Amino acid sequence: RTINVVGNAGPGWEVELYINNRLVDYATADASGQYNFLADVDYGKTRITLKKYGPTGEVQVEERDISTPVSLVGQGK
Repeated sequence: RTINVVGNAGPGWEVELYINNRLVDYATADASGQYNFLADVDYGKTRITLKKYGPTGEVQVEERDISTPVSLVGQGK
């Protein structure tokens, strides 16, 4: 299943996306501070961690837990 992970960090912030403690993608927030990731997850519980780095050295960490029932994962997974 592919999920959309969106948020706001501040203009120019760098954001790293970790799924179950594994770095899977990174991006730079746009001029309005928005970032957007598409990430694949399996069924069950998934921990999403977003590490955000500001232009003057700020660091923020956000964690989200999501649950995906097997009925939402396509066949063959």
